[in-house]
Amino acid sequence: MKKKVVLFVAIILVAVTACALLVGCAPANPDKFMEKFIESDSKAYYMGKDMCYALDGDIMMETSDEDSASYYELSGDEVICYSGYKDGDKFEWRVSKMNKEEFAGEVGLDKFESMKKCFNVYTRLESAKPEDNDKVEATVDYKKDFEKKDGWLVGKEGTLSAGMAYKISSKEMLVKLSFESEVEFDIKAVIGHKLTIPAEAKSANK
Repeated sequence: MKKKVVLFVAIILVAVTACALLVGCAPANPDKFMEKFIESDSKAYYMGKDMCYALDGDIMMETSDEDSASYYELSGDEVICYSGYKDGDKFEWRVSKMNKEEFAGEVGLDKFESMKKCFNVYTRLESAKPEDNDKVEATVDYKKDFEKKDGWLVGKEGTLSAGMAYKISSKEMLVKLSFESEVEFDIKAVIGHKLTIPAEAKSANK
């Protein structure tokens, strides 16, 4: 599980450093969206179209491509782990279990608080240490450093955010590390994402 997050951490740190996604003060900007995203109990974070980390209540999910997926479901005092790998035209599922304190340790927490906390720490949206989550002084002025282009807000040349772009709605934020890139997005954050553990995975737990 920890190996899969390395690429995610490397890319998101680039975005945070260059665009200050987690800090600021103006409403309707990446800062404010991410504050709501962090507090949400139902959300998804995409790195490109294949890599996704999602949370819906007591269920977490991660996938790095279309051929594998893992779900983590809190059930009482234990977490049920469903690991699926594509074999031909279907998925094969394996099930394992750990107590919730062991799961918290896997994501870097000293104790289990909630699946939301596990998700936020695992994806580096929050630090495991509360004192490290204090806001720092904003380095981006979204009103001055960005301009509108084709429905996006794009970082002006000569600023720390030059070339980066973002688009925000009430439930979704898209980020492009380079506005000129032909990809739809590099990062997508969605509030209100719903998860359902596949029936085949549930059957493997019997």
